[in-house]
Amino acid sequence: MNHYIAQGNLGADPEMRQVGDKRVWAFPIYVKTGSRKDDILMKCNAWENVGEMISKYFTSGKPITVYGELELNEWERGGTKYKDYQLNVRGWSFVNFGQPQQQKEDSNGPF
Repeated sequence: MNHYIAQGNLGADPEMRQVGDKRVWAFPIYVKTGSRKDDILMKCNAWENVGEMISKYFTSGKPITVYGELELNEWERGGTKYKDYQLNVRGWSFVNFGQPQQQKEDSNGPF
């Protein structure tokens, strides 16, 4: 089963491109691991309606949670072989990194 969930901040505004008759939005997400040197830059692609909604609600720096399948890309240039991973985004959600709101206490107690 290939299912990956990432939570982080968009590294750039989503950019749309046309692939045949379909639209895809590409964007990076910076995922913090606890050690700055080990932070992950996850390349993401979101197709059609999923990408359209992400581009509508998210811009560079905004927190987001995405999920989908990891895909390995391999290529060769100048005799050197390269590999990288990208996430094919199937869904997303908003992230609240703020402080939780405190409930007002009634002077008569909680009940």
